[in-house]
Amino acid sequence: MSYLPAELMACVCARAMRDGDTVVMGTNAHIPTAAWHLARDSGKPHVRTLVGATGTLDPTTNSVPASGGDQAFLAGSAVLGLATGVHDQLRGFADVIFLGGLQVDAHGRINLAVIGDYARPRLRGPGSIGLSLVATIPRTFLFFETHDPRVFVATVDFISGDVLGAGGELLIVTPLGVLGAAAGERTVKLQSVHPGVNFADIQAATGFPLDPELAVTTMPPTPIELASLRKNSGR
Repeated sequence: MSYLPAELMACVCARAMRDGDTVVMGTNAHIPTAAWHLARDSGKPHVRTLVGATGTLDPTTNSVPASGGDQAFLAGSAVLGLATGVHDQLRGFADVIFLGGLQVDAHGRINLAVIGDYARPRLRGPGSIGLSLVATIPRTFLFFETHDPRVFVATVDFISGDVLGAGGELLIVTPLGVLGAAAGERTVKLQSVHPGVNFADIQAATGFPLDPELAVTTMPPTPIELASLRKNSGR
């Protein structure tokens, strides 16, 4: 069956969730929301989610809004204020956090602050507050809708969050493949390349070396997974 890269990315994330996880998502919500719905439809009914932008716990919407600030997320089992939500995440409330970034490097450090010199940046990002939570949330899921050497760099220009330095587990999902590291590891490794992508493609798009021996193929979405995803997306 044909599928979109975003659908495969949602499948990878849903498969990595564990029943009973509490998952935090940020502003870019379409892939995390789709993955959460899919996980619950795929034998993990106790996965919970907190939408950071609205503070909603387990939103009741069946849609997949693009923004975490969408009004569709306002209804849920509870709504936490910003201070309460951040405090709960700092004290171990969550198991997984979904994040993006301007850059990620070979050691699992994420930059969402600036590109270039901090005092005179070429590009200024939204800031680091959400990424600081990787120090207290054990598993980080990064997702990028582009995969190129400007994003995947040898060393980030600014450290907004240091997943592996904090002892966390890292999963990185892109349109080309899956990278990551287990808790206790200090280097990002290739985990799989998506169907139709070869190792040369993903290495050329990555600014640090990958191991070609790890270039197994990502399992494509199953018909059941696609049916679940498309039920909620309206496709």
